[in-house]
Amino acid sequence: MIWKRLLLIDSPVLAIGVACLVGVLAGIAEAQELSALRTREAFKRHPAEEVQENSVGMRFLRVEPGEFLMGSPPDERHRFKGEQQHPVRISEAYWLGMEEVTHRQFREVMGKPLDTAPDGSLPENGVSWYDAEEFCRKLSELEVERAAGRSYRLPTEAEWEYACRAGTKTVYSWGDDPASGESYAWSSLNSENELKRVGSRKPNPWGFYDMHGSVWEWCSDWYDDLPAQEASDPKGPVSGDYRVLRGGAFNSPMTYLRSAIRVPWDPAGPASRGINLGLRVVLVGNSPEGSRTEN
Repeated sequence: MIWKRLLLIDSPVLAIGVACLVGVLAGIAEAQELSALRTREAFKRHPAEEVQENSVGMRFLRVEPGEFLMGSPPDERHRFKGEQQHPVRISEAYWLGMEEVTHRQFREVMGKPLDTAPDGSLPENGVSWYDAEEFCRKLSELEVERAAGRSYRLPTEAEWEYACRAGTKTVYSWGDDPASGESYAWSSLNSENELKRVGSRKPNPWGFYDMHGSVWEWCSDWYDDLPAQEASDPKGPVSGDYRVLRGGAFNSPMTYLRSAIRVPWDPAGPASRGINLGLRVVLVGNSPEGSRTEN
């Protein structure tokens, strides 16, 4: 089962004074410098035509078609039921968010005020599956995005795991040893049970940040056990009771951060807006020939 313990975050009273203002400005400057650094690192790994940035500052990396083994082998420790390993083919390139959607990006698109307490560079959390879908819809409807021919959707579970593994066959994208992952992922081992800024750990081999830990990420699929047979561009069952969450969170043990971890979660129930639930999205359109079109 997913770690269901939810954290209560107090809303601190804003301190008034010069010290508070200086602290806020310093935090903004640090976040901007971190963002610029991640952009420079991304362009070092990927040619300019393989990195896109949209009107709200979300960056996307192009994922090339390929094949991989989805799920986990029978001897993988801590594997869950429903992780049947099978070959999967991704037939078309697609663009996936380099980072999780941030608090600032989510609030800007949804027309909500930016909370004064959380850092705008923290991952947006407390997001239900329907909230994630609504974010994709509203982002797609922004005038500047429509003019650029861009729209957005949640990734399929296969797209998510393909990008998470990034060509690896190990338990995690950094290897098999969970203890080696503290520089790659925020988990219960190192987060102090607090959300951390997106992109503040090392990326996986394809340049994606926080695929392990930080916040659980919604996929578009309904949940069911993975099939045993080979599949091409799978989208999951046509209906169901639960949607798929992937990746683990800042308050998850390292064993819940495996590349194959997948859990069913109620998309609209009382726990659907848990503090450790967030999102990463796929950009559709305005990309080289071969990018995926919207379902």
